[in-house]
Amino acid sequence: MKPWEESKKPHRLAMEFLGTIGKQAFVGGKPTRDFFRVWNFFKRLDESVLNLFHEYMMATGKNPDLTMQGLFYKAPEWNQKQRMTVIKETTVTDYLKLLEEW
Repeated sequence: MKPWEESKKPHRLAMEFLGTIGKQAFVGGKPTRDFFRVWNFFKRLDESVLNLFHEYMMATGKNPDLTMQGLFYKAPEWNQKQRMTVIKETTVTDYLKLLEEW
């Protein structure tokens, strides 16, 4: 198994997030500035948080009104409302300070 730093999960999740809010991750074959901002932020998060965000975005579909802050608050609420909790443990609250810096 690859170390977390070499994983492509932050890369894929950044593309999913930008697609969900209706922005392009790549233009003319090159990554956009928005992609790099989101990707660098997601690289700092642990795997359980990224899994939660992925499950939330796949379940809710396109949402142009979704923001990064909204993702941090809506995803855990969504997870708790599910009949069976999708992600058992997550440390989303540990990253709220990091979100304020972003």
